[in-house]
Amino acid sequence: MHYSEGRLGRVFVLTIDDGEDFLAVTHEFIRNKAVQTGTILFLGALRQGRMVTGPEELVIPPEPHNVMFEGGWEMVGLGTIYPGDAGPAIHYHASVGRAGHALTGCLR
Repeated sequence: MHYSEGRLGRVFVLTIDDGEDFLAVTHEFIRNKAVQTGTILFLGALRQGRMVTGPEELVIPPEPHNVMFEGGWEMVGLGTIYPGDAGPAIHYHASVGRAGHALTGCLR
């Protein structure tokens, strides 16, 4: 097991406007604010997106199974901000749903 200890520091609340790219806007914001580590909680809706819902086959290294969705889907999820090779990186996991259909996975 590995762990690290943190303390609550800065807290931001963002509103992403209709037509803005959720992932791009969020990533630009954390770069501009020099956020190095953190947690993102999000709730809203997406017009469209792509999600990795598991591997194509159960092998290492895995080939991601991508699912595209469009037409307005409700969304809830979380992300982890961590140091990357080119600055802060974000890993998102979410559940999206529309008209009785749901997907859960890694939001791309």
